[in-house]
Amino acid sequence: KAPWTTVMKFDVKEIRRFEFGEKTEVAGRRYREDVSEQKMVTADSKILLISWVAQWKIADPYQYFVTNQVNHANDFKLIAGLTEADFRKEVANMKYEEILTTGKIGLSVKAKQRIANTYKVLDTGIMIVDVLISEVTVPPSVQPSYNDVETAKQAKTSAINEAEAYSNTTVEEAQGKAQLAMNNAESYNLNQIAAATATPTRLPPLHEMFRPNPEP
Repeated sequence: KAPWTTVMKFDVKEIRRFEFGEKTEVAGRRYREDVSEQKMVTADSKILLISWVAQWKIADPYQYFVTNQVNHANDFKLIAGLTEADFRKEVANMKYEEILTTGKIGLSVKAKQRIANTYKVLDTGIMIVDVLISEVTVPPSVQPSYNDVETAKQAKTSAINEAEAYSNTTVEEAQGKAQLAMNNAESYNLNQIAAATATPTRLPPLHEMFRPNPEP
């Protein structure tokens, strides 16, 4: 007889999710925020609120069973905790302004790499599929100050753009006037050359006309 009494099957194609900061009851419907999960500290010691999702799937069913003890109620807590810790480490390596503006994709990529390495080193039996950042905001207490800073930045950018546009227009106008003056000068020069060249051609006929009646 076989030494086991139960056969457990795992869908290795199913994409599963760990949600942090926001939980969904039904796909596509948000119903609860967890501020304690959202709060993260950046490299410059500032706080951001980040909601994100780790997509993963089972790569090795046996190792997954052994590591996570899927026959217990707390089967996902270990791996979810490791995943969240790795993401927080990557946030702590990046600056506040970078994450808020252009660094979201970079954060996702680096977090995915770190999480994948942790899964591999610990033989979790699962693999990370993707890390998706759904929202990044500042805490409500500092939102007004952040808005003021952003407004000031936009005003500065607008002023710089207007100054550059005026400068470009002035330069183009000056270049146009210079080119027109050069064209006029060149045209005048060509006309003078043409006139000077044409004058000798009229002299021989006039000379011939006076040859039959030379002066005494």
